[in-house]
Amino acid sequence: MPALIGDQINAIFGDVSLLKTYVQAGKIIPLAIASPQRSPLLPELVTMAEAGLPGIAAENWYGLVVSSRTPSAVVTRLRAALLATHDDPAYQESLIKQGISAGEPGAESFDRLIRQEVAKWKPIVTAPGFKIE
Repeated sequence: MPALIGDQINAIFGDVSLLKTYVQAGKIIPLAIASPQRSPLLPELVTMAEAGLPGIAAENWYGLVVSSRTPSAVVTRLRAALLATHDDPAYQESLIKQGISAGEPGAESFDRLIRQEVAKWKPIVTAPGFKIE
C-alpha cells in the first residue's frame, strides 16, 4: 500500500476490507473487484466481469489443515469446534462486517475448493516455466 500511495507502483490486487479506508479517503481509486459478486463493503465497485473482463476472479480464502498424522480424535474435535464456530451468529456477524463470506463448511467442501484453485492457478503458474513443488 505505501508503494501504491507513494506512486512507486501503478496498481495492486488487495483485500477490500484493507483497502476500503484508502478508497474512502480518496487516496486510491478502485477499478474493479476480482470476485464473482460485488462486495458489501464497497457496493458501488463493479466486478471484473461487469468491467468487461469476465473469467478473472481471485478471492482470498482461509481454512484449517492438519498433518495426515494427526490422531482422528483430535481431527474430530477440531471439526466439531469449527462447525460450531461457523454456526455462531456472532461469528457470522463479524464476517459480514468485514465483507467476508464463510463459504460452505466441512472438510469435503474445503478439499473441493483447494482442488479447484490448484486446477485454476496451475496453468498460470507453470506457463512461464515455474515448477510447482
